[in-house]
Amino acid sequence: MSISKEISTLISEALAIIEANVQIDRDLLVVTSSGSEGQVMEAIRKLQAAHDLCPEEAAIHYALAGGLHLAAQFESAESEMKACLQMHPDFPLAQLALQNWRGWRSPFTLPKWGADSESVPQAVSRSVLVSTLLSVRDGLVPRAAIFLRDSAGDFQDLQALNAAKIALATVISPVNTPQLIGVYAKIYDNPASPYEVECLESPFRARGHPTRATFEIFCLQKEVDFVVIDGQDHILLNKRLPISTRMQEMNSQVFKMLGASEGRDISPQELMQAVMNHQAQFTVSAVRY
Repeated sequence: MSISKEISTLISEALAIIEANVQIDRDLLVVTSSGSEGQVMEAIRKLQAAHDLCPEEAAIHYALAGGLHLAAQFESAESEMKACLQMHPDFPLAQLALQNWRGWRSPFTLPKWGADSESVPQAVSRSVLVSTLLSVRDGLVPRAAIFLRDSAGDFQDLQALNAAKIALATVISPVNTPQLIGVYAKIYDNPASPYEVECLESPFRARGHPTRATFEIFCLQKEVDFVVIDGQDHILLNKRLPISTRMQEMNSQVFKMLGASEGRDISPQELMQAVMNHQAQFTVSAVRY
């Protein structure tokens, strides 16, 4: 949906205020001016004005609830999210927020990432050791993105990397204690020897857990950002890729599995053992793209 210049300006001003008052790291969130009289409330007033001008845009309404939550106006945030869902009953981000409300995180607590990103946020840098699926914020809403760290300098020909075909697939692991989900990629920068990527996790955590939330969002997407960064956080590749019909069907299965599971606590040791079991039973050559 196209929006007017006035609405776009209001949103840009609101985001600038929020970004100036929120410090995001992997294990730390600092909001320097929250509360009913803080600067974040000025951003909320701008989001409210944008919503009043364009009430049919679900993402603005969702972001308004997210801004209230960021400012610690939790009752108002929940009421606004319920109103968003009532007005937009098919908007899945509002559905997920209310299903997981106690553990829900405002999109403004996530690192910013988009097609025009020129630097790697600290929270992303500290989270990407090899390859991982992460929640980021693209404008007003959360997205899941795939990040790969090229610490060894495997990608020397950046022109070939940026021109390369990249195939993606989701795999439901045979390992189910805990149930693992794999997100795989094959990068054809060298067609004779494609570079293979494996992201393994168990999203079947308690509702609201960040890992679960990332996979829930990912399963709803039709596209995903695929990002390669080097050991010094230089961006080697940042490309938005379409998710194939096959992968969307697999993601729909994962989403249904998540909907039917309340999840549980999973220790790092249990996850590591499950990953080792998966890699002993399943090889990347078995992935169907």
